[in-house]
Amino acid sequence: MYFLRIFGFMILLNSLLFASVSLELTQEEKVWLSKHKEIRHTGDSDWLPFEAFSENGEYIGIIADGLEVIQKTQD
Repeated sequence: MYFLRIFGFMILLNSLLFASVSLELTQEEKVWLSKHKEIRHTGDSDWLPFEAFSENGEYIGIIADGLEVIQKTQD
């Protein structure tokens, strides 16, 4: 199950980075996001190249980069 979530995230990340795909949200999704201003994510501590934490506690890896791209599109 965990693999499927990561695989789905990687497909979404690929779409955001390498294609001109616009993501259309449903009204229900927009309402949910308006009620949940902060979405939290916790990563695997040792699963490079996908995700890990550096010696300084910084979240690193492919998923970290993808989350950063998503966050920038929301700012």
